[in-house]
Amino acid sequence: MSYTSQSFSSARQLLEYLNPLDSELWRPGQTIFRGQPECDLQLLPSIHRLGGPVTAARFYGDPDISCEQQVNFEKLVLFAFLEACDHSGLSVPGDSLAVRGRATQFDALGEESSWPTQDLHEVLAFAQHHGVPTCLLDWTRSSYIATYFAASSAMGQLRDSDKHLDGHLAVWVLSTRATGFDIIQPPGGTSPYLAAQSGLFTVSRIHEPGSNIFLPTSLDLDSRVKPGPDDLSHLQRLTLPRSEAADLLEGCARLGVTGSKLFPGYEGIAKSVRDWANVNHRGSTPIEEALRYILS
Repeated sequence: MSYTSQSFSSARQLLEYLNPLDSELWRPGQTIFRGQPECDLQLLPSIHRLGGPVTAARFYGDPDISCEQQVNFEKLVLFAFLEACDHSGLSVPGDSLAVRGRATQFDALGEESSWPTQDLHEVLAFAQHHGVPTCLLDWTRSSYIATYFAASSAMGQLRDSDKHLDGHLAVWVLSTRATGFDIIQPPGGTSPYLAAQSGLFTVSRIHEPGSNIFLPTSLDLDSRVKPGPDDLSHLQRLTLPRSEAADLLEGCARLGVTGSKLFPGYEGIAKSVRDWANVNHRGSTPIEEALRYILS
């Protein structure tokens, strides 16, 4: 295990620990955060999860795919996204003829020594922030935004028959001074979601694609990632019982972190409504209080 772990028993404890005003603990620009609904989920992009809904293994019908097949599948997904944007008359930040050419070089890796190449970063970031599976992993500069995503995702897994959520959610903390991985920081204008969420990405590269079997390595288990100068730990996992997710989500709302703020537009309003419904699904809430929660 290449990370340290710390457990919290209440939503308030976790929020107090993640207070960005603690400049000794959270030095500006030196840490990034990611929230996940389950603490055992690896830090791995969805397109690299062999059991995910959109994966090369499902596409080829074989779990033992080569690195070259994985790269070609990721190119195919990106090309499908760009083509769909064309049909809808929508522009994509970072798009160009060179990018289109690279996205259509199936079964011909050319001089590429690793995937993806730098000229694709902005297009991949835009696609990722609009729900397209890519080799990027979402992070944020804001501890509270990461906390919101952990709580909202956990509450979204709640079923009507459930009395409570078992297990633990997690907020991951990564030092930007660590080495052995790449951070992509696209311009804020790449996507309104990216700007609202103080978003950035780590990228899971495939080095020297070829016929070798593709074996994805999650960031939390990657031995190539090393602590930076003065880092006691380059990666931390902060866990909280999922039964605290509702209180955590309400705490985020009081701090001004809601779906309507993080997803500007109608989608964000709908997300705030779903968050409110998930928090209050087992009891009635006065309509005035509900509206304050949704519109906060």
